Amino acid sequence: MFASVTFITSDGDLLSCVNDVPGGHRLGLVAQVDWADLLEDKHRLVAEGAWFDTCLRCDDDYRSVLLAQGGLDG
Repeated sequence: MFASVTFITSDGDLLSCVNDVPGGHRLGLVAQVDWADLLEDKHRLVAEGAWFDTCLRCDDDYRSVLLAQGGLDG
């Protein structure tokens, strides 16, 4: 899901996934992160295959839909 969706909490935290409720993989605060830089970081992480623990354990059914669509969010 990380490659296709950017999750922003009501507090403005950018998380790796909606399933990362504790915020273990916080990417920054929406008010302090440049969107282009965030997307660049996401592209790099996906290209490197540097998946978060949450991603490796993912069993969300919607994940397969997002993977089939491919691409990164914009």
